[in-house]
Amino acid sequence: MAETAVDVCVVGAGAAGLAAAIFCAEQGRHLTVDLLDGAKTIGAKILVSGGGRCNVTHDVVTPEDYVGTRHLIRNVLAAFPVQRTVEWFASLGVDLKREDTGKLFPVTDRARTVLEALTGRCRELGVRVRLSHCVGEIVRLDNQGASGGRSPARFLIRHQQGVTLARSVILATGGRSLPRPRLGKPGSKQEQRLTELYFGRGGIYRINELRHRSEMLGLLKTQVNLMTQDLNLLFLETLHQHPSPPEDPV
Repeated sequence: MAETAVDVCVVGAGAAGLAAAIFCAEQGRHLTVDLLDGAKTIGAKILVSGGGRCNVTHDVVTPEDYVGTRHLIRNVLAAFPVQRTVEWFASLGVDLKREDTGKLFPVTDRARTVLEALTGRCRELGVRVRLSHCVGEIVRLDNQGASGGRSPARFLIRHQQGVTLARSVILATGGRSLPRPRLGKPGSKQEQRLTELYFGRGGIYRINELRHRSEMLGLLKTQVNLMTQDLNLLFLETLHQHPSPPEDPV
């Protein structure tokens, strides 16, 4: 079983995990930072947020907008208010714009701009992003016999690929994952019912099935928007690299 030792292990490579890893690594090049995620690719929720444009934040953010301990949330927002968020993303090369709704989007209107800026900064700082590393257990050690970095490791993280020892752990596993529908075994009644639900045939459905259908249709719409953005960008890049020859004068 593979074993690695690091100073900081961040569990979850979504927007919060990427940002946490960046802030840790910026404390000094001497720190080793690993970012673990169970997915094969990262950034799925970033790419679908805001209809594929990624609404990074809002122009007004208050503790009441969050669920949790109010004074802790208030302290976090006071230490890192909206303006600092805007400035931080600008330092990564992502300029934001405010829309009439108060939401702040990248000026490119592309969620991929945000994802590439976060992953690019991780690469610059030497953060090791380890995919297909689904974490199953985190154990607090008694500091006897295990070492990670320059001082004894305090945590043992078991994952798909083995074990990571770390002095500190940051959990950034987020909320509910993106829905991944399963239609069931081919030919089964479940497959038939879900196929009719997603692709339409009428009938009577439970409210949770209709909610699921709405989620999937929304996700499909966002994926189509992302594909359209990428195709438009590819077209523009191709046009720039291979401009049309000037027409012969008549």
